[in-house]
Amino acid sequence: MKKKTAANITKEDFTIPRTPAELKRYVQKKYEHIAANDELQKEARLLKEPYKTFLEELIPFSYFSSWKYEDRDDVLCALVSGTPGRDATITDINTRSVHSVEITWPIDGRNAVCQGKQLNERGYTRVNIWDYNDTSQHRAVISRILEIAEKKAVRDYR
Repeated sequence: MKKKTAANITKEDFTIPRTPAELKRYVQKKYEHIAANDELQKEARLLKEPYKTFLEELIPFSYFSSWKYEDRDDVLCALVSGTPGRDATITDINTRSVHSVEITWPIDGRNAVCQGKQLNERGYTRVNIWDYNDTSQHRAVISRILEIAEKKAVRDYR
C-alpha cells in the first residue's frame, strides 16, 4: 500500500470509481483540505505527486464528468493509472460500456514549478499578462491543444 500524504490521499484513491456527484464532492473536500494547510499548499505548488495528478488530471476530469453527466448515478468515473492512451474511464452501469478519456492541455511544467517555488519562498510570483485585444496567444494555445489531441487520437497504444 502506498504511503498516504497529510491530505490523506494517494494516486490510488483517484482510481476508485465514483458517480460524478461523488467525484465532485471528493475533489472539493480534498481541495479545501489542501488549501487550508500551508505545508500541503507548498507541496502542491511544486507539483509533487499525488498533487500533480490531482491538479492536472482529477480536477479537470471531475469538472468534465459533472458537466457531461450531471446528477446521473448510473455512471462511474475514475482515473486509470499507468495505461497509455487513456487517463480516465467513464462506465455506464446499465450498458456496461466503458468510455476512455484522455486529458490534454498545455502545461509549461518547468514554469509552473518555478512559479510554485517563488510563491513558496516569496509569497508572490511573476505573471504573464496577455493583451485583451491580442488573441494570438490564445489561438496559439488552442492550436497546440488540438495538435496534441490529434497526435494522441491517431496513436496506436496496443
